Amino acid sequence: MKLIGEDNFVYQPIEFGTTSWEADAITEVVADTASDVVRADLFPVASLFAEEQTSMKIEGKAFLEFKNSATRMLNFAPYDMTVELEAVLDEDCSGGLAGIFGALFGK
Repeated sequence: MKLIGEDNFVYQPIEFGTTSWEADAITEVVADTASDVVRADLFPVASLFAEEQTSMKIEGKAFLEFKNSATRMLNFAPYDMTVELEAVLDEDCSGGLAGIFGALFGK
């Protein structure tokens, strides 16, 4: 999986490893064996949002496994999508760090 900014900055949080996926330190991959769904929880890095960029492209390859024995085959399917970004003012966050440090250090 790759996240690509408008300035062609590339962040690759998940790669195919030798036996399974390999995720970086801030990405979690969760496999639900009951439903055969694999979900990636990731945090886009700040460089994807530099210089007021308005979109981000997500691309990669999904590993598909079909369970029907007549058509059992392993397949890589490419995917890509573009996500529009919008700045949202978080009013709950105003002075957030100052408040946290104040609470920690008794100020």
